[in-house]
Amino acid sequence: MKNKKAVMELFVLLVATLIFFFLIFLFIIVSSGIYVVKWPDTKTVEISSGGREIKTAFLNFLDKEKFNYSYNSSMALYSDEYIWLTGNDIITQINPDLIYSTKCAVFSNFYKKIMMNMGLDESDVVITGPIIFDGIEKFIGNKEQHKIKNILIATQPFIEDLYLSKKVYLERIAKILKDIRKLKDIKVTLKLHPREKHAKEYEDIMKSLDYKKISILQQIPRKQFYELLSNSDVFINFGSTTAIEAMILNKPVITITIVNLDSPFKEMIDSASIHVNHNKDITVAIKAALNDNKHMRNKRKKLVEELCYKI
Repeated sequence: MKNKKAVMELFVLLVATLIFFFLIFLFIIVSSGIYVVKWPDTKTVEISSGGREIKTAFLNFLDKEKFNYSYNSSMALYSDEYIWLTGNDIITQINPDLIYSTKCAVFSNFYKKIMMNMGLDESDVVITGPIIFDGIEKFIGNKEQHKIKNILIATQPFIEDLYLSKKVYLERIAKILKDIRKLKDIKVTLKLHPREKHAKEYEDIMKSLDYKKISILQQIPRKQFYELLSNSDVFINFGSTTAIEAMILNKPVITITIVNLDSPFKEMIDSASIHVNHNKDITVAIKAALNDNKHMRNKRKKLVEELCYKI
């Protein structure tokens, strides 16, 4: 009986220990900002948020014989087995043995050099142009003038990705919209990121400001987004690749820093856009954008050629 009791106590202790370490593991993942937001089958995982080192460590838990992974969301390796890290994340090394004979499609020579520096052979990296922007070419060249100026704002899921608290983020959005409201003959469209969950809070801000010349959209087809972008006079973003799409259509771009993002493209995009901090007067940037000049147009054109090759 004593032996059985000792074995049972040992078993309970072992189970408790396993549960304890499992809970610690979950805590580390959650506190580090890693979210497995998509796991449709045993071969595909999509991870958003979290630091580079944390994500790389997370990959080590996976069976490397079954998984491959890509550089970032705009350069996914064409393979049936991959891990897709979204956003501007960089994995410092790619194991060529995991890639088999797969080719890696990239936007331009700029990205090709990055991939080669990460260990891929030049013959395995193919420049295709920005295929994720296919269809945008139909909207290039719209120079229609509007008496009521259209401002399109593309927001980011900073709350969902734990960059900012809900309170702080919404306060900053309210301040930006309050600034814009001072301008006459301005119509605003807020295009929310698909992963945002606080559309009602945006509506509450509009009501509190009594701002009626503003509309909110979220889940819309890409074609409709390009139509909005094409018909806009100014495009405002918070540090998103949508700024590149606006520049493809030669739209004046304002980049508002709401949070400091660690992005390899931030300085490049800022150089071709009007950059302003969220706590500054946004109307100054909007007036400058509406008076778009040749110097800024040339900067946008140069950046598009560097990042996107050909459209």
